[in-house]
Amino acid sequence: MGKQKQGRKRLRRTKQVDTATATTAALNVDKDIPILGKLSSKDDAERECACSSLANMVLDENSLPHLLKNDLIGKLSTLLCDDNINIVQSAAGTLRNITITAGHDACQRMVSKDQILGSLSASLNLMLPKLKQSDDDGNESCDKENIFMDILDHIINILWNICEHSGDAVQYVNRESLLLLVIQCISLPSASKRLQISAAQCLYTITEDNPISGQQLYRSQDHLKIIDSILCWKGNDPHYFLLKVLIAGTMMNIKSTIEAEAWENVLSMITNVLREVLTLDAVAEMTSIVKMLQTDTETNDAVMKRSFDEQFENIGKFLDAQQIALEIIANAFLNEDTDDYDDDSDEEEWQDLSDSIESENELEEENSCRPNFAAGISDIYGAFNNCQLPMTIVRKIEFADQNLYATYQAHVRGRPLLRKLDAIQVRALSCLDNMFSLVDVDLQCDQHALEVIWNALFHLGFDKTENIYCRRNDSHFMESVIGTMRSLLQRLHHCNSKCLNQEQLNVLAEYLSNRCLSDHAVAGMIGLLGIAGQMVKTWENESGLQMLKLIGLVLCVLIQKHDNMWLVAEAVDSLMDVFADGSAADTIARQLRIIEHLQQLLPKMKSKMKSERGKLGKRFYFVDNVRLNLVRFIKYKCEKTS
Repeated sequence: MGKQKQGRKRLRRTKQVDTATATTAALNVDKDIPILGKLSSKDDAERECACSSLANMVLDENSLPHLLKNDLIGKLSTLLCDDNINIVQSAAGTLRNITITAGHDACQRMVSKDQILGSLSASLNLMLPKLKQSDDDGNESCDKENIFMDILDHIINILWNICEHSGDAVQYVNRESLLLLVIQCISLPSASKRLQISAAQCLYTITEDNPISGQQLYRSQDHLKIIDSILCWKGNDPHYFLLKVLIAGTMMNIKSTIEAEAWENVLSMITNVLREVLTLDAVAEMTSIVKMLQTDTETNDAVMKRSFDEQFENIGKFLDAQQIALEIIANAFLNEDTDDYDDDSDEEEWQDLSDSIESENELEEENSCRPNFAAGISDIYGAFNNCQLPMTIVRKIEFADQNLYATYQAHVRGRPLLRKLDAIQVRALSCLDNMFSLVDVDLQCDQHALEVIWNALFHLGFDKTENIYCRRNDSHFMESVIGTMRSLLQRLHHCNSKCLNQEQLNVLAEYLSNRCLSDHAVAGMIGLLGIAGQMVKTWENESGLQMLKLIGLVLCVLIQKHDNMWLVAEAVDSLMDVFADGSAADTIARQLRIIEHLQQLLPKMKSKMKSERGKLGKRFYFVDNVRLNLVRFIKYKCEKTS
């Protein structure tokens, strides 16, 4: 009744700026704005120096707007085709930094004003043959080959960045078939590991929600062979783990363009890669270098430092690969029509009918361009489940030893790895949440396995813990835990499970009543208790009655005492769902005088909605829908008892 949709979020990646190009000089914009003029100098040294200096300036949020107003993008784009490769290298590095730090609007303007795409395409088409030729001839110096690779790496990163912000950029990449050039950057014999990873990341990003790119890839047998060979690579090198998982994500992105006969084999390769990456015990890997962290602080030996750098980099790549693997799984269970749906979007249900008709026509046109053999989510889950990926994901949500966290937190190079480990935990929760939120999909998972996951989630969020690091003061983390538990309990309710016990319910009720929670966490807990109520009222035993009574009591207290009208509406919604019918529900409703409480709330709710309409924002439509349902609910219950 009036229930809000549970939005499943598409996960996104973060990027790093190019620090090699940037100088360390702190420059004042007003004083040094003439530096832009040096970009057009006839002297190569001046142009190169200007690019290098600007690479640092664009990282300053105060400097960048002034520079962009003076056609910085246009001037740098021209230099991407300069005869001096050192200048091209510096210009590309500066543009890369701009696309990361300038934000969405700046990237959009770059594309709309046609300041960068043509130059990127020309430079890519120019540099790639040069690197190929150096591979074939072996005549180029190592330094020159490295410059070619660095330029290509910058260009690929720029493409990746602007395509994340601009659909027009993606269309340009499609029109110019640039994606096929990007793949070649992976397969070059001399390609550096960094260039390969950048190209794979770009490939993964541009193929997302882009069936045209998938059709281009699938029509090219040579490029498919490159992809197949990468997916089949063997070994424990973290670089190849990361590269393989990015290519697996690319193939998942283009699944709608793969013929049904070939999809089964492709899905099997993707699943094997994901299993291989996620089976690695990241916590064990981090534990193995604890002594190295301590030694790194104490030693000044350059050789030992380099060895440590390599170890830290390898662990970082393993963690990055696991993050992306979990992202692929989470995004695989998104409905294409609702992947960007959020819980504030109820207003869509109130839009004019003509908007709906227009949207349907656009959707029909889009789908007419797609093949009819798109893979079903059930097939994907079946493949994942056969490899026991759901249980592998569950192991990623476990807390690590508290001493391990303390050691990494105390070390400047340990903290970034710790943040990645935390991200893996949250992404694992997102995977499980997205899986269990698919109400219309049969997950073919046995009840016992689901109950094991339930207990693991409860332990993660609410059990007492000793000697392990807990993140229960992190509101975002707890929102993820509660949301996943809510989705799973709904699934278990359909299985007629009795996984929830009195002790667990007491802990959940106490948590909701006594903690200072974020609004989203409270809403999640209300929904969780609502599903729990629907579950226990069917048990028809004394335990079920007592648990139902506790749920009703907690929700009644909330609607009487909470000031947030959105959360009150959530609680009312759950009460209506739980106590709509059933002899046990009717018995407890009479004992707690639930109908009387709701009758008293109704006029207050109507009055408060008028005074807080602006504060509610888009949630007003949800609250108003609950109010209308409440009027019907009270009338129905009163007629039933009369």
